[in-house]
Amino acid sequence: PFIAHLRTLMKQRASRDIVLVYAVQSEAELAYLDVLKQAGIRCIIVANGDVRQKLPKDWVAVKSAFVTKEIIETQVPDIQKRAAYISG
Repeated sequence: PFIAHLRTLMKQRASRDIVLVYAVQSEAELAYLDVLKQAGIRCIIVANGDVRQKLPKDWVAVKSAFVTKEIIETQVPDIQKRAAYISG
């Protein structure tokens, strides 16, 4: 659902302050990189392995097996003011 939402926003040329926290086990699981890059949103990739090589320079890579409260609070300090959606 998130990719469809991003595509709609891009088609409408709408601008939103979006932060995507995306958890994967390895870089092989990174899907829709082309859409995410084109959308120009802030992306935080949480992965147990090293995924830094596949990511744009302005994306953040966090080494962890899981998304934790501490990761979210550190990487998205204004989380309390945001609407959050979870998928997967």
